[in-house]
Amino acid sequence: MQRLNLRSHQSYLHSFRAAVQARLEKFYGQKLAHVTTREIARDQGQLLAYKGLDQVDRSPAGVIPSQKISVSPLELYGSKQMVLNGQFFTEHTVGGIATRLNKGATRVKFGQKFFIPPKKLAYEICASGYGHLLEISMGERHMFQLAFGIQQLAKEMGTAHWTDVLARQKMLIVPNEDGEQRTIDAFRKHSFFGFEPKNVMFVSSRFYPSLVLESGVLRFNESHRILHNHGIVPMQICMENEIFTVNPDTGEKTTVPRWKYRDVLSQMLNKISYNVEDLDFFRKPIDYRAIAITVQFALRGYRMVMQIVPQNQKDPQKGGMYGVDTDLSHPITAKRGRGVVIESFQLDLPPEKLADGSDNPEYVRALLDIGWINRNN
Repeated sequence: MQRLNLRSHQSYLHSFRAAVQARLEKFYGQKLAHVTTREIARDQGQLLAYKGLDQVDRSPAGVIPSQKISVSPLELYGSKQMVLNGQFFTEHTVGGIATRLNKGATRVKFGQKFFIPPKKLAYEICASGYGHLLEISMGERHMFQLAFGIQQLAKEMGTAHWTDVLARQKMLIVPNEDGEQRTIDAFRKHSFFGFEPKNVMFVSSRFYPSLVLESGVLRFNESHRILHNHGIVPMQICMENEIFTVNPDTGEKTTVPRWKYRDVLSQMLNKISYNVEDLDFFRKPIDYRAIAITVQFALRGYRMVMQIVPQNQKDPQKGGMYGVDTDLSHPITAKRGRGVVIESFQLDLPPEKLADGSDNPEYVRALLDIGWINRNN
């Protein structure tokens, strides 16, 4: 398997192209020289399919609803203390490529979703009950809501002034590169929403040239650049000179070395990734019960907890399918059967659209076979 080289964007991009080339050569063999991109599109389900897909239980038994997990008052207190002490790191995803908008909704350039008013976003996802919100942008509301939640916590606990608690918080803001400057401008306009500027770090999702196939060989197409979605962000953090802070007065950027970012994370007890368009954030910006649950799992040896939800039977969504790979061993118990999250493009699904551009009913039925999906709304 071709490994990715994460020393720089250039090394990543060239190793990525080599990995795709190797996959195509393995799949098509000598026929690759005559293969067209249309044929690759036809075969992409098989090309990208999860290895051993037939041994994955798509609707696994034993999923425990989070509301049935017992959390003690002492554990809740510990979660709140974690935030008060500035040991709860938050990552705020601002960009993305808008693949989950409901049918018929007006297409939104989600690289700019930090700036979408709540009522507009509520319309896009067919939500209701948000028309009374102020017409400030989604990202601004998101950050104000976080600051307000921490202010309320400080008043409840009574151990420190809320401005001191805000100053302790550390976070990473993740816009797309085309929305980076506007996002920074919004932070400066609102005095970083009360947070300490040196503790607010940024890393922008990059756009890369697409790949085209010519006589069996892949080359870069600089005229068409695409986002590798937010999977690229953990890889970018491995590169040098990617994370930066911003001077609130001048707007000047200062690079945060990788070792310094790792040092910040080493001081944290928990880290969570938020989506700026998550409307539940309006009601509960910090879910202390959820923090307590993740700590419970951490004490049992788990390093990450992901929230999953049942597939929406009325409006099925694509995304990361949760299942149990019966051929893998559990990393903690060593028993056969390990939970995995498999992206929809790895599920060998039928085409999403028919030749005439209409929705493919077979694709919709295939989505309904997904019992559980990662929560990302």
